[in-house]
Amino acid sequence: MQGAGENADGVQRLAHAVEAGRVGRWALDRRTGDVVWDAMLCDILGVDTPHSTSLATWLDLVHPDDRVRVATVLTAADGSVDACFRVTGAAEGRQVLVRGREPEPGSTGLVGTMVDITAWARPCGHELADALEVITDAYYALDDEWRFTYVNAEAERILGASRERLLGRELWDEFPSDSAFEAAFRRVAATREPEVFESYYELLGLWSEVRVYPLPTAGLAVYFRDIGRRRRNEQERERLLQAEQAARQQAQQAQRTLAHQATHDALTGLANRRLVADLLAEATRSGIVLFLDVDRFKQINDSLGHGIGDALLVEVAARLRAAVRPGDTVARMGGDEFVVLLPGADLDLGQHIADRILQRLRVPFDIVEHRLYATASIGIARMAAGDDPDQILRTADVALYRAKDAGRDRSALYDEEAHHQVAARLHLEVELRQAVEAGDFVLHHQPAFDLRTGRVQGVEALVRWRHAERGLVAPGTFIGLAEDTGLIEPLGAWCISAAFRTVRRWIDQDLDWAGWVNVSVRQLARPGFADRVLEELEQLGVPPARVGLEMTESVLSDDMPRMVTDLDRLAAAGIRLAIDDFGTGYSSLARLRTLPFHVLKVDRSFVADLGNNAGAATVAAVIDLAHAIGSQVVAEGVETHEQLAVLRDLGCDAAGGFLLARPVPEDELGAAVADGRARL
Repeated sequence: MQGAGENADGVQRLAHAVEAGRVGRWALDRRTGDVVWDAMLCDILGVDTPHSTSLATWLDLVHPDDRVRVATVLTAADGSVDACFRVTGAAEGRQVLVRGREPEPGSTGLVGTMVDITAWARPCGHELADALEVITDAYYALDDEWRFTYVNAEAERILGASRERLLGRELWDEFPSDSAFEAAFRRVAATREPEVFESYYELLGLWSEVRVYPLPTAGLAVYFRDIGRRRRNEQERERLLQAEQAARQQAQQAQRTLAHQATHDALTGLANRRLVADLLAEATRSGIVLFLDVDRFKQINDSLGHGIGDALLVEVAARLRAAVRPGDTVARMGGDEFVVLLPGADLDLGQHIADRILQRLRVPFDIVEHRLYATASIGIARMAAGDDPDQILRTADVALYRAKDAGRDRSALYDEEAHHQVAARLHLEVELRQAVEAGDFVLHHQPAFDLRTGRVQGVEALVRWRHAERGLVAPGTFIGLAEDTGLIEPLGAWCISAAFRTVRRWIDQDLDWAGWVNVSVRQLARPGFADRVLEELEQLGVPPARVGLEMTESVLSDDMPRMVTDLDRLAAAGIRLAIDDFGTGYSSLARLRTLPFHVLKVDRSFVADLGNNAGAATVAAVIDLAHAIGSQVVAEGVETHEQLAVLRDLGCDAAGGFLLARPVPEDELGAAVADGRARL
């Protein structure tokens, strides 16, 4: 039950009580202790006291056991009074309910009412019954055996039962025991101390505020009111508060997520370039920077697809994290480039961690159904407090290029010489791009001869760069750079077209030479390669049998279904296919047996070793292998008559090299062929 002075509903309830029956009114000045009573209140207390008296006189009429409690309530600072006490003196035996409030917020006074509740636990007169019927609280009285002795109309409504049904019946029969209610009721009955509580009664689906008072003789007076709306409002406020908190947490999480995304790589979860720059910019940061990229990654990504490439990068990131110390930072800078920051490390520790990374990356990667080999090249540089972050990264990048130039799958430390080498490489890249755009290339041609008949087995087209300052630049200077930068694709396309046009001229001149041209794996991996080759041959009117395509051994180590399909189509059309520099790379002999290769070209390094037993045995093994799978063997780099004699003895099919003919421009090819035949 809510106190009468706590809200407008309580004031209205008191007003109804005053109009209906024995309800007295009072006013107290807490500053002076002066009290004003009306006549009804004097009658309730059984005194013939002037309407103006004092708080001390009032307290003298309170039962000694209740006096301290009532004095505390009347002088409390919260501005409301709600108490039940027993009367002493002429009206001894009576029990009253007193309620009050501040007439205005902050006032030193209280105004209130006093109701005689003595008779509420037994049949009462019409005036008392009327008072109980008009109050807004539900009310019922219980005797000492928990039987209903009175039930007002509001209680009937809330409980959903008529008073005729309830009077004389036991509370717990009608409303089975609920722990919160029963415990409170029994405490009041035992201690004779009122209790106020809120609880939910599941049987009625009712949230109620309950006030339980002991009756003067025996039993209880129970006031209660339905606070379901208030509870629902509170729950709605709580729901809105929780929703607001959840929204705030989501916003905070979103901010954290955005901050993380701004400083971390989406694919690998590593730090990104921005976070690396921030860390390098810290004034106290010193140690070692490792800059690395994955060897042959472009080839893997182009041939097997970006899905496999991304999965490989994720695995590389995991191995990098496992190889460094707690507190070190591993970052992905983009593509296949990674940076490792080793704060506080010296060169020895930096080299040790770089070696550990290289060792872990040498273990094959099993990605989906592919076994991939993806080593790395690492540049090592010092970082010191106050260094420019961009300069630190450039220094490490220079060292990385030094590791690449030294053969990859290794680390290199920055030095000034490496810096100059990288600067020259970058300059060369710019010039190469310009040359590709301008078409500043020319083909030279080197024939290979059948060792049995002396006829031209094939003529290989070798590209030369017509450099404005350096003259003709050999392919060893720029092909590797073209592979690394992706320029090999437009350059390779130019070479194929130029070689095919040369064969067209040979046909027009009644020359029966077959033209061979080198093709990179990146070209082969590009969708539609076979279509473009066959279409160009058709447009030029060149029979497919008059051309051959050479490629490196890497086609045997990579599982590229689309590339295999294109090779089968080209071979079926009549184009001859060759493995160039055979024996220098990783080969899958099982794939060699199933792919349509017509020629294996023995690398010049093996030919150079023909003078010793091991070299001769190696070349013999290659020749036997090629013949076993139905392929011919062409030896490259023949420079002496002794080498030529050994190759003939081993059963090699054809040979080429400086002994027989050097690469020459097209207009000198006829003379070169004649000289080669003469030397044979």
